[in-house]
Amino acid sequence: MRKNVLETKGVLTALVLVTGALLWPSISFAGVEARLSDDSYTDSGKPTSNFDGTATINISTANVNSTQCIGNAWFGTDKHAACPAAVAANTYTNEVTLLHGPMPASGVTVSNLEAVTTGTPTTGQSYTVDLIDNTTGTTVLSCSVTSTSSSFCTNTGSASVAAGHYLEVKITNVGSGVSSEAWRVSFRY
Repeated sequence: MRKNVLETKGVLTALVLVTGALLWPSISFAGVEARLSDDSYTDSGKPTSNFDGTATINISTANVNSTQCIGNAWFGTDKHAACPAAVAANTYTNEVTLLHGPMPASGVTVSNLEAVTTGTPTTGQSYTVDLIDNTTGTTVLSCSVTSTSSSFCTNTGSASVAAGHYLEVKITNVGSGVSSEAWRVSFRY
């Protein structure tokens, strides 16, 4: 009887070891990773990477008037309004649609501004797209859509934004008779 028990224990032990070996690749011992969307990715092994420089998108499918800000796509795609008043660094604001922030501890580097619109300005007209540090009022990145650039503009530069500051995206129509258009704007931080 004792011999049968030992043989059964040996078989069960072998079965557990084989099962463990087969499942080993799917077991996570440290670090959690997450796929947030098609263009954003992070893992706990890179806690200060700010999602590996994920692009953020501001969209207004409705026509944006000159000097208006456009909203963060997380809160809808038809958002645009007068740009919000400056928000002091490291303070709370109820404005969620038009502002990004506060920026994480140690600040961020913003880069790779791209904007596309539904219209193309004619000669003497243009659209200016400004990524603004709302806290200081400083334009950190900018690009212009002109009659020669068709309906888009880019700025591949970069700029630093301090921790606790907020960002906004403002559209300005330049020249007489410039029509209001819909916009999509992205940048990395």
